Amino acid sequence: LWAVDNGTGSFWKLAIAADGSVSFVDGWEKGKRARFQKDASNPSAAGPDTEGITVDGAGSVYVGVERDNSVKGCGLGQAIRTLTEANGGGKCADISSVFITVARAAGIPARDVFGLRTKGKDGAITGDFHCWAEFYLPGTGWVQVDPADVRKAMLNEKLGLGDQATKKYTEFFWNGDDLFRIALNRGEHGALFNGMKAEPVGYFMYPYAEVDGKALDYFDPKNFEFAVSFKAD
Repeated sequence: LWAVDNGTGSFWKLAIAADGSVSFVDGWEKGKRARFQKDASNPSAAGPDTEGITVDGAGSVYVGVERDNSVKGCGLGQAIRTLTEANGGGKCADISSVFITVARAAGIPARDVFGLRTKGKDGAITGDFHCWAEFYLPGTGWVQVDPADVRKAMLNEKLGLGDQATKKYTEFFWNGDDLFRIALNRGEHGALFNGMKAEPVGYFMYPYAEVDGKALDYFDPKNFEFAVSFKAD
């Protein structure tokens, strides 16, 4: 049994005895909190607005995030902004960043992965940039998960959380791999380039260019046009 305080983003694991009494599971007396990674060393820091945080029977932690198709590209990948300014909405970089933030708050090592889908065949993949996540499982290593692809499939197929197809997508993208991905960068934020005059980019995945010291917006194809293609060896 889990108890959740949505106001603070705190959650506790409880045990129910045969007589109906409830007690904390060992080590869970003070609970755990979903907090921003930047505040990991500050227990008194305010956490994100985690209204809608849920813990299921298996111990999986869910924070209310929503795919927002109005977001350009893959999004900014900033968990704080996603949970506050964007009201939990975003694309793959945003949704993955929230997953990583919650995992780290629970003491689980996790990192972003920024890359491309190849579709399994030669051709243009300019519109196939994608972000996902990995968490570290002792004895196994880094395990791939893709919370954004689950949500995307739900929206495309108009599925609900309780639908059997949703369960299949969730199980597949929990350590599942469609085998058509190229990882360009893992766990790095604030990328800098030689001769760079503009501010560091949030993450390195898209092509980067400057004109007169000003960075071009890689989310704006009208002003910064590029093409990416794939050819198998």
